[in-house]
Amino acid sequence: MPPAEQGRGRWDTGAIAEGVEPLRAAALARDRLGESRAGTALAGLHADAPTAEETDRVRIVERYDELTRLTDNPVVRLDRAVAVGEADGPRTGLAALETAAGHRPVVERSHDEILADAHARCCRRTPSTGRWAAPSPTGSTATPPTGPVRAAVHEARDAGGGVAGRRGRRASVHARWHAEAKGNLRKDIAVITTDFAPGSPCWLDLGAPDVRAAAAFYGAVLGWDYESMGEGEDMEGGMFRKDGKIVAGLGRLTEEGARPAWMIYYSVADADATTQAVERAGGTVRVAPMDLEQWGRMAQYSDPLGGQFAVWQPRDTKGVDLVDQPGSLSWTELYTSDAAAAKEFYGGVFGWRFSDMELPGGGGTYSLITPAGLPEERMHGGVMQLRKEDLALANGRPYWHPVFAVADCDAAVAEVTGNGGTVQMGPQDAEGVGRLAVCLDPAGADFVVLTPARS
Repeated sequence: MPPAEQGRGRWDTGAIAEGVEPLRAAALARDRLGESRAGTALAGLHADAPTAEETDRVRIVERYDELTRLTDNPVVRLDRAVAVGEADGPRTGLAALETAAGHRPVVERSHDEILADAHARCCRRTPSTGRWAAPSPTGSTATPPTGPVRAAVHEARDAGGGVAGRRGRRASVHARWHAEAKGNLRKDIAVITTDFAPGSPCWLDLGAPDVRAAAAFYGAVLGWDYESMGEGEDMEGGMFRKDGKIVAGLGRLTEEGARPAWMIYYSVADADATTQAVERAGGTVRVAPMDLEQWGRMAQYSDPLGGQFAVWQPRDTKGVDLVDQPGSLSWTELYTSDAAAAKEFYGGVFGWRFSDMELPGGGGTYSLITPAGLPEERMHGGVMQLRKEDLALANGRPYWHPVFAVADCDAAVAEVTGNGGTVQMGPQDAEGVGRLAVCLDPAGADFVVLTPARS
């Protein structure tokens, strides 16, 4: 019986408390990890959660990843697929099932029965249609850079919620991100372009619990038009356009407990090679490389500390149509508890170069990101180290978020508050950068609006 269906009120909490500590110790003994210890580590994670909803499903998947490296047991692979579906939503679970389907378990139940049961646990049937829902790994049905019908992968567990006081420390970073950069670097020469050089951002999408409400909100704030790829009331996902040009994707969150958030994709020449680089650098493959018809190939990962991101290997579709203009993506940013580890990881995966600058007032170090082989004028984002307690929105894990250019920051903020969103910081002027504000949409997904300083 799946843990979510078990009556935890009947569990012996005293015995669990007594047993959890040695299980944790086994989980931490990675240098001596064997199949048995990996299994007990899984049991410990389940037992340690007060409720099924509070189970750390990301770590559950990580433990299954360890198990699959230790054993080629097909049942373990199927269980991992179910765990992925519970952690990241049906689409990811189904993708994992496609891989596991080739491993036929030698058990009394038939292979088809086992797969059917795994499908049922990874997915939900749409009540109105009886069809399988096919959301993204965290439960969204956002449209990918590839066009209609297919769901885009996004991160929905690493943002949203939290208290304004904790956000205030993080939000203040935006007001200082370029103010003291070496060489008097100005935001107006750091740009994202649509040539989508390898390692540069090429797509982003939002998972929202109410697609119609999200479409209306961002339409008011950023002047976007929403183009649905669903029909009728399903409204499973679609694309945002600005002046007719695609700027982002939007999809419905379907996984219970998933948090609204933006997900950023980076362009790569070879998603399979990137996957190998992620694994070598200590990251986790959350969605193995998969083809999306003629449009391209995608994959999703977590960095070693849990920050989630995605890659896109283009074919017919390169990415969004508009960037670095009002109403479009102009910057990306990672908050992490270990900037040095993040730079080592992402530098190894993408070949990024980092330029460190000290923030004024002892605010720490901000690391500017430049894609491999490109000049500093092509910087596209930054990395900021914060305390884990300042990452409460992501339960202490790193996360990425977007910065959108706007023609008038104050007008955009007025639309945010007038349409049910909140402002965590600003509007505020940042010398050499512009006027900016850190905002939450009505569902809790965070983003920044920025009117760049004039040259």
